[in-house]
Amino acid sequence: MIRIAVLENERTAKEIIYALGMLLSDREWLFRCYLKASELAAAQQHERFDIVILHEKFNNPRAESVFVRPYEDRIVLYVDHGSLGEVTDERHQTFVVHAADAAKELEQLSGRLFYRLLGKEEYVFSYNKVKVILNINDIYYLSKEEKLVCFHTRRGLFSERASMNEMEKRFAPYGFQRIHASFLVNMHHVFGVEGDLVLMDQQDRLPLSRSNRQRFLGIVERNEY
Repeated sequence: MIRIAVLENERTAKEIIYALGMLLSDREWLFRCYLKASELAAAQQHERFDIVILHEKFNNPRAESVFVRPYEDRIVLYVDHGSLGEVTDERHQTFVVHAADAAKELEQLSGRLFYRLLGKEEYVFSYNKVKVILNINDIYYLSKEEKLVCFHTRRGLFSERASMNEMEKRFAPYGFQRIHASFLVNMHHVFGVEGDLVLMDQQDRLPLSRSNRQRFLGIVERNEY
């Protein structure tokens, strides 16, 4: 189920909910509407939200410290009422729509929004005879070590007996890209490229092979993730 929180004025909230309801007609979803920031802050302590829609006035460091930064895989959608400043997005999880054209712009963004939501699916495998369930968004990158594929994740390091070619096909729909024979990265956690190194947002620096360089740089430049 997709859980959505809306922190907006009543009129705009209704328009957004109606537009999203049409786009999500074939999915399970739940909306929660809030008129006060304190109400959303309290609600998110005991309820998980996949998407949070915020009025432009909450695009500030204080609000982001409550609604954005503690939730790395949360999709944040700001509604511009005409005076929204620059929105920085180091997570590739933040979007903007204009209040006057919210329905139209949400429809245009729907493909990218749903693509991000795919990452909330789970990958299940056995590690040391224990069933491991990983949220795909929690996987930073995969590396090959002899006959094992290692999962570098927010929860730590895990490994599975598999091939990188198999993992490349398995994770391609979720925005993973091959950068080297031994490395497969989650593009949602790529911070940048420096020479022949791919910089990850958790500060790891991974090798970018010559054979993958042109294709990978093209993906980064076109923001196709």
